[in-house]
Amino acid sequence: MNPSFYDLLYLFSCGAKDVVPKITRPVNVPEVIQLAHRQSVSPIVFSALKNAHTAGEISLEPEVLQSVSQSMYMMVVAHTQRQKAVYELIGELERAGIACCILKGEVLAQNYASPALRISSDTDILIDPAHEQAVSRFLKSKGFKCRNRGINSHHLEYHDERTGLLEFHVSLYDEIYEDIWFENQAMREEAYRTVETEDGYLYKTLGFTNGAIFIAMHLIKHFLTCGVGVKQLMDMLRYNACYIHEIDWAYFDDFLKRLNFDYFYDVCVSIGEVYLQFDAGELHRISGAVTDMRLLEAVLDDMEKGGVYGKDDIFRNSFSRVYTRLKLSDSVKKESLRKWWRNATLVNIFPSAEVLGKKYPYVSKSRLLYPFAWLHRSFHFVFSLANRTKHIKTYTIEGNDQSDSVQKRIALVKQLGMLR
Repeated sequence: MNPSFYDLLYLFSCGAKDVVPKITRPVNVPEVIQLAHRQSVSPIVFSALKNAHTAGEISLEPEVLQSVSQSMYMMVVAHTQRQKAVYELIGELERAGIACCILKGEVLAQNYASPALRISSDTDILIDPAHEQAVSRFLKSKGFKCRNRGINSHHLEYHDERTGLLEFHVSLYDEIYEDIWFENQAMREEAYRTVETEDGYLYKTLGFTNGAIFIAMHLIKHFLTCGVGVKQLMDMLRYNACYIHEIDWAYFDDFLKRLNFDYFYDVCVSIGEVYLQFDAGELHRISGAVTDMRLLEAVLDDMEKGGVYGKDDIFRNSFSRVYTRLKLSDSVKKESLRKWWRNATLVNIFPSAEVLGKKYPYVSKSRLLYPFAWLHRSFHFVFSLANRTKHIKTYTIEGNDQSDSVQKRIALVKQLGMLR
């Protein structure tokens, strides 16, 4: 790893905990700032640099200090205003009878010493599929720009200058991720919990255990797509540390073990203790400490080179297709596709009354409308078959297997036990 990336990890961890960094060797500040931008952790790293400068641990040039201070201030103010607009909108939706559950960003920021410094570019909101059309009508009436949801996509995108990008999820993952990568492992029923912000706004989010599983799976999903950054890693670790006594760890462990993601999780915990200043015992482990330093550094090297979501390495674009094809190879492929096709077909051709009611709210007016809803659903299913087949092919089509980036990442994923 680049020495400046080590410095970034240290400064980032200091900023996340709001402790003054102890600088013991020269720091290439411009390079660290560039890395902070690439990892989307600029405000937190800027805060740590300012604290170190104030404490005499590092000397920043006046123009650098001014630039860092102004950038941090502008980002925090803009983000705070956006958050306020989002909370007010959610309040309106709730009063209109549309239940909203915030995922990630705002929820994760609460676990940092200075939540305002953990900035998100968008807001993810989980809604009941039955409310999809109501949300669309509500937001369009307020002038939001809409991007239509694809047949296999799990979220709708809306944009407004005040709120920024909003993603309304009708499920937690895209169809292929849920069916193939995560093998239809559904989380158990757990009530949403209510969070109150410092400004007195209220919003709902996933319960502690489902939240821990979703955040871990979200990180894993991006890691297996093109890559994930240190921000997402810190998000998961800080969440799990903050709620270590509230999370049902037996259920969490079993969930990740069934999908062969448990060793990767333990690697992340070891990275947290070695590089991100988490104390021994502050984080939960599934099996035990990972002492293979070369493996820890290989994961961090992957994060450094890929940046946020692997965007800095264009040669990774085909990685998810290669991974999916390997995941479905031989007997695994046959069994997974057979199970997936059987379940998808039965559910789509013979949906329950509850499913029909959620998909087609008009049936609530009269039970006599159920046959029409069933015909509606059957027509939609037949129409979607071609699209579904096409969708599967886009995830398994031959990727660039010869790319060094792809081959290196496949080897790493196998070393992490995520491919058998």
